[in-house]
Amino acid sequence: MSRKPAPWPAPRWRPPPAPAHPLMRELMRRILVLAAPTSLIAFLQAGAQLIETWLAARQGTAALAGWAVVLPFALLLQQMSTGAMGGGVVAAIARALGAGKREEASSLVLHALIIAVTAGLAFAVAMAGFPRGILGAVAGQSAADAAATYAIWLFGAGAVPAWLANTLASVLRGGGAMRWRRGCCR
Repeated sequence: MSRKPAPWPAPRWRPPPAPAHPLMRELMRRILVLAAPTSLIAFLQAGAQLIETWLAARQGTAALAGWAVVLPFALLLQQMSTGAMGGGVVAAIARALGAGKREEASSLVLHALIIAVTAGLAFAVAMAGFPRGILGAVAGQSAADAAATYAIWLFGAGAVPAWLANTLASVLRGGGAMRWRRGCCR
């Protein structure tokens, strides 16, 4: 006698089980509380980029093509100022404050701001000063012509403020509360 195969059961999503140990619950709660602001910023930035894409698409295919050529350079600016430089600023300031060296931390803030302004100016001069040459080398002359005014506006007006904002955000992250509450992790 042959059996008929049972229909394939639909996979059901189940939330992961809650940690049983109270210390693990407290640890998970702390991780979520610490990750929430950064996650919110990431979602807001992703939303802003989606809205920017939608606005470029509403202006026509030439504007969308120009925006697509400028986007990698805008992402490069953002990732260099938050990831590469920002990570170094966070680590250096947290290390100085953790060692109780407030003067060194203040000096690091000043140096980070000088580097941010210098890097922002380098982006502004290169991308706002020579957009047709740089973008033309990447995507061709017609796309560079379509993107030139956008690149001039974006990098000319926005490179230095973006670098400063991201560097100052890194300073704030590096200077965060680094002490445990008394009695929290026994």
